[in-house]
Amino acid sequence: MAATALFEEQIQMRRDRRPCALTDGITLGQLLTRAHEAVHTRGAADCPVCGGVLERRGVQARCGSCGSSLS
Repeated sequence: MAATALFEEQIQMRRDRRPCALTDGITLGQLLTRAHEAVHTRGAADCPVCGGVLERRGVQARCGSCGSSLS
């Protein structure tokens, strides 16, 4: 397999593993709303970007894995 094809296959595998790729047809807004509600209800939620853990930090939520924040 050529290096370019291998690289493209690795990129696709990463895309397929991202939580935002597994949305079952929901919109980005719905995905973020669900994460926001879960953080404020339970104090933590799955990060919609990397699958890590979003934890409540004041009025925001921050992912300990990728650093994404949700407010």
